[in-house]
Amino acid sequence: MDGGAWYEPLLAPVRPTVQAALRDVSDVFEGDPWSVPRTGLGGALALQVARGFGRAGSRRARRLCASSIEAWNQRVHRPRRDELDRALARDTRDFLRAWSRFVREDDARAQRVVARLSPAWSAEAPVPEAVIFLRAAIAAGVLLGEVGDEVHAQLDAFATWTALAWEARQGTLDRARWEGALDAIGARAPFTADAESHARREAHAALAPWADHRTASALRALLDRLPSGPAAPREPDAWLPAIAPDPAPSRPARRGESALDRFIDAHARNVEDAIATIAEGAPARTRGAIEYLRRQGGKRLRPFVVLASTRACGGDPEWALREGAIVEWLHQTSLVIDDVLDGATLRRGGPTLHHATSVPFATAVALQLLARLAMAARDLPGESRVLVADTAAALAEGEWSEMRHSGDPTISITAYCRVIEAKTARLFATACALGGLAARATPASIRALTRAGREAGLAFQIVDDLLDAIGDEAELGKRRGTDLRARKPTLPTLLLRDALPPIERARLESLIRGDRACTDVEVAWAARRIEELEVDERCRERADAHLSRALAELARLPDREGAALLEGLFTRCVERRA
Repeated sequence: MDGGAWYEPLLAPVRPTVQAALRDVSDVFEGDPWSVPRTGLGGALALQVARGFGRAGSRRARRLCASSIEAWNQRVHRPRRDELDRALARDTRDFLRAWSRFVREDDARAQRVVARLSPAWSAEAPVPEAVIFLRAAIAAGVLLGEVGDEVHAQLDAFATWTALAWEARQGTLDRARWEGALDAIGARAPFTADAESHARREAHAALAPWADHRTASALRALLDRLPSGPAAPREPDAWLPAIAPDPAPSRPARRGESALDRFIDAHARNVEDAIATIAEGAPARTRGAIEYLRRQGGKRLRPFVVLASTRACGGDPEWALREGAIVEWLHQTSLVIDDVLDGATLRRGGPTLHHATSVPFATAVALQLLARLAMAARDLPGESRVLVADTAAALAEGEWSEMRHSGDPTISITAYCRVIEAKTARLFATACALGGLAARATPASIRALTRAGREAGLAFQIVDDLLDAIGDEAELGKRRGTDLRARKPTLPTLLLRDALPPIERARLESLIRGDRACTDVEVAWAARRIEELEVDERCRERADAHLSRALAELARLPDREGAALLEGLFTRCVERRA
């Protein structure tokens, strides 16, 4: 498969665009990208499908399409941790941008493409990596070229059978992978010693409707020139489904008799039921993973912010249950991705999803959740649906920005604030605004809610970063110092950086850069110095200032009792110790 020679007829007509796409991803990977097996095939296949069966699309769209496929290809062939992190961060941003457009425009074709690929993401049996790779390349071309569903179905079958022939020829196919791949497209065929020949016949049959079609001819040539020889190493070499364990029982929250506690108690069951509906109808193992995330618990802060915002605008909180569930799952999905990038092992006192299962499985569950949220958002009013889409894109931008600044001890506090505004504050602002929209609030009230949510979100993240640095692990439910171990500069470490004498400052900057291992001893040293230099007090002062601005905005809302509920929720964000 090296060098692209065996699929040259497919690649040649679109080589300039594919080469440009490879330049787009070359900063992520070292070495000559053309030395990677099958590099160029995915981008070429997508562009040929778009051009041959639909329309070519804009130059920018073609580049994005090809570079996304090629980034995947290079990642599975070069699975070093630093490359994985940067590629996943970039791909997550691009994917969520596309997801944002999907939700915003309610694109029926995109929905059908997602529905067609979903069984492969959540298969109950292994699916060869080559099958997912070729099917994704075809799907990208379908979206780019606005290709019809009947054509997509035939090309999807071609991709599946071709990939199976490819895997069989290289000796990497077994019965489980064969059956898993066919289950994902609803096909059946016995696995025999003649699997390669059978797969070739079926792939040719899928192209039968296009006897003299130019692109179909190129695809036939691709199939007839499959390479032989040992398989190149890939990671993963197959989609492997996983069984999420039962989460540890979450500790019941200790609540008092305040109006806020009574409000939470009154709506807690319905909030949980709304959150649980997202998993309905999912295949067993995907459903188990979603349930694992749900049953790990959490404060459910964001859905209650949605409900309280509805109340603060004179509406019934029950009107906003769907919005609350969507916001909670956006948050949960971002945590899954965040934990993968951080290499975190604990979340809420139990294993993170990727640690309990695998990184590919957890990533696929996150994609499944986004697809399900897109479906759920279709039932929201137009303005709310657009808000959800734009917030998902902002979360991706925040994740990308945080990764871009990881390992940089010179980042400014202003740049840090921009990261947490996109990563955290935007979702708080959206939670407030969605609650107001559910109550059909006035534009002035929506603006006040949005500003209040933003300020509360900034306060929340500052406190969250502080607790990560100095908090008690038993109360946090996760390992202390996760941010420092992941080389993330946060407000506590940035303020500490500026307060330390030169020698200690160099020590901290070395930890952020990754020049030295961040051990438990280093984490304890940083925590001790944060407290000794009163950096923790300065962090809390900043959080208090944001909280004060949030509360000032709440005074503009029409329902004083509802506004008081939001005030209580926001105050708990800042006063919490876990």
